[in-house]
Amino acid sequence: MSTNYFTQEVAQNNAAVFTNATPNDVLFYSQSNANIFLGSSNSPTSYVQISAKGAVTASNYSIPTKGTIIDSQGNLSNVTTASIANIVNCSNVTASNITASNTTTSNIGVGCTPQYPLDVVGNINCTGNISAGNLGMFRNRIINGDMRIDQRGLGAYQLVPYTFNCTCDRWVSYPGTSNISMQTASLTSADTPYNYGLSKCILLTATTSVPNGLTYSISQNVESILMNDFLWDTGKGYYATLSFWFNASKSGNYNFCIQTSGGNSSYNGIFVYTTGQWQWITCTIPPPPSGYTQYGNTTPGNNAFALNIGYWVTTTGSTGWISSGITNNSASFNWAATVNAYIKITGVQFEKGTIATPFEYRPYPIELQLCQRYLMTYGYPMESGLVVNVGLGYAQSATLGNFPVRLPVSMCSVPTMTSTTNGWASGIGAVTLALNAQGCSQNVVQIQATGTFTTGQGLLLNRNNNSTAYIRLTAEPA
Repeated sequence: MSTNYFTQEVAQNNAAVFTNATPNDVLFYSQSNANIFLGSSNSPTSYVQISAKGAVTASNYSIPTKGTIIDSQGNLSNVTTASIANIVNCSNVTASNITASNTTTSNIGVGCTPQYPLDVVGNINCTGNISAGNLGMFRNRIINGDMRIDQRGLGAYQLVPYTFNCTCDRWVSYPGTSNISMQTASLTSADTPYNYGLSKCILLTATTSVPNGLTYSISQNVESILMNDFLWDTGKGYYATLSFWFNASKSGNYNFCIQTSGGNSSYNGIFVYTTGQWQWITCTIPPPPSGYTQYGNTTPGNNAFALNIGYWVTTTGSTGWISSGITNNSASFNWAATVNAYIKITGVQFEKGTIATPFEYRPYPIELQLCQRYLMTYGYPMESGLVVNVGLGYAQSATLGNFPVRLPVSMCSVPTMTSTTNGWASGIGAVTLALNAQGCSQNVVQIQATGTFTTGQGLLLNRNNNSTAYIRLTAEPA
């Protein structure tokens, strides 16, 4: 406790001057229409006023009646209507307790000019609970938005027109041209997203000039069960925010599209890009209007919408929701008309609410399991070594072996299988693989092997000294 400690009750309209008071030394009562001077000659006007020579620093104070707090640096002003404790235009305030209410039309900023009801630059310490609609893990409904899971390991290749061309997990392209190559590329410290924890991106490159009128994009289908809480199939629903990092060789108007299941409606957006730098793109998207067909079937395994980022050709220049499957508009331009032009995309996030939060970087094992709901790979490129064991089985006949394999996660739907022709063995000799659809579900698949066996013999399916052999089980939402 300071030796200069004063406690005094002041009657209404009286004033007191303390010349040697330090912070927290003065306890002041009956403050209606009274004034306080802290080493200042300023004349008080009315109500409660504090006038000081230097900056005002308070560890805990409140204003019980209408008044002002002014210091010689102009740091505090216009504390009005104390009954509802509004604080307006305050800066350079050090305080441990600030209570404000009725801030529907005012914002509070700590260390910044506020853009929202409360903006804080720096750390926040909360001893209680925090409640927010988009707080915490799993707010991002895009899977593998940072492109780091790549169970196919395809590298760069030319797109095949009018078919789904796959790259890293969950991302595809359905182009109208073969003049574009696609790959998952690495980022370096020279790339801005790298400094936010992102190490991969998808790269599209025009290897030959693409004529106007041909579409191309980077897309991800989002399963309906990941969107049920958005209530977009009710005619009401919540706002959503899309954000991603974008880089390109050409400046101009680029587009994105959210196309709902079955192509019955779509949201079309335009963003302006300036070449030579990575740019963080954000867009707030309202729920679809009443009467639009949003999801179709909302059961697991069905698509809610497809997010497309790229280039579409249509006859309209409108943005926003439209009641058709037209994907984007004539306000965008054909960047791939220039040979070697490119676009790069990473850090894609789609979340509930109207604020674009930092990219949700989920732990690798969790993100891999999310991806395995749609694609499961045994062997290359996910497992190194010449021998990879897949599962135990038995010889159904002298030429046919069966291998029931329980999957690590429940897949989106009953999967289909592709595999390398060679490189697999039964523990006895080389085999050729196929999938027995009758023995498959979302949780268990029945792999059949053709070879030379002894009926009833136990078998082990493994990779036979071949580092590039693989088995891929695919179950993408319809």
